[in-house]
Amino acid sequence: MKNTSPRILVVSGEASGDMYAAELIKEIRKHLPSTHFYGLGGEKSRLAGMEIIAEMTSLSVVGFAEVLQKLHKIKAVFNKILSVSSSLRPDAAILIDYPGFNLRLAAKLKKIGIPVIYYVSPQIWAWGAGRIKTIRRNVDMMIVLFNFEEKIYKKADVPVFFSGHPLAGMVKTDPVRKAAFIQHNRIREDLPIVTIMPGSRRKEITALLTPMLESCAILNEMLAGKIQFLLLQAPGIPFKMFQDRVYSYGLDIKILYGYNYEALETSDFALVASGTAALEAAILEVPMAIMYKLSFLTWMLLRIMLKIKYAGIVNIIADREIVKEFLQYDIKPERIAGYAYNVLSNRTAAAVIKKELRSIKESLGSQEAIPRAAEAIAELIDKKRGKNGLRE
Repeated sequence: MKNTSPRILVVSGEASGDMYAAELIKEIRKHLPSTHFYGLGGEKSRLAGMEIIAEMTSLSVVGFAEVLQKLHKIKAVFNKILSVSSSLRPDAAILIDYPGFNLRLAAKLKKIGIPVIYYVSPQIWAWGAGRIKTIRRNVDMMIVLFNFEEKIYKKADVPVFFSGHPLAGMVKTDPVRKAAFIQHNRIREDLPIVTIMPGSRRKEITALLTPMLESCAILNEMLAGKIQFLLLQAPGIPFKMFQDRVYSYGLDIKILYGYNYEALETSDFALVASGTAALEAAILEVPMAIMYKLSFLTWMLLRIMLKIKYAGIVNIIADREIVKEFLQYDIKPERIAGYAYNVLSNRTAAAVIKKELRSIKESLGSQEAIPRAAEAIAELIDKKRGKNGLRE
């Protein structure tokens, strides 16, 4: 049989997944240099050399009601990926997070004989045991980021590899970078700094930006204006989404793009949309308030279906409330500002939170998470190609 270069389908539907995909592609190429990557992704995957057959930006949604609004577009992308993969017959598919889409895709890919590697486990600990049966049927290797997930999969007899969390290696303090950031943005080090992270999706920002700003306005009054605010603009989000609302509050707010880690490592507190940003803040040991709000229908369904006590991954890992969560109807600016004020004005309380966050960071495993995952993926692909008489 004629030798061919490996082909790998990569599917990521959100900003964090696109970031992980790009890093995985770079690392896998160290083991399988001539690999052709194609699939669903964003700009980071494209820059890493992946052929983008569908853009992820148009599909990034959260919640049941929100998915229904884009169902036609989601189905079209799903069918395109499946059609191209049926033709190309990749050596493997790497499906990254995005479970509503990727678990269905895994089943279809498995039926046509394409090995499935799943990176970033669906939150089986949140949704109960039902999804594990689907995963056992359709996934050849589950690569997990948290050690407690490895135990769950081993118990369920699912092939699993604990790589550690990639953010453990990506998110690091850098005194030189911090000093340059402070100087460039004219930040005063004698005043407390609060970073505002309203999310990476338009729906999140629409739901969270106003209560975040209202909380900051109250906090500003409580501290007699002796405070600074940094607002982080996510990729793909236009500046105009922030401009009018931000400046109407008359606060000392700097809107920044591309400075997430610099802003966090400079901050004393953060208002964060639940998700990857909360874990980034935890790694940098920044006390925070986690906030989230969904449509009424999505919220009611989640209340019925979810099996966990917390929404923020920081608290889920710890299995206790390390930082306060303000969700849905509990998003009350007076309470959020009061919590932030107590942390900012009480060094002992802040130190306790920082210590707890340090323990979360230590639980994330090796700082070589992406290289470890890439090596495991390359070994699996090489093994399967060897069985078919195909070598690079």
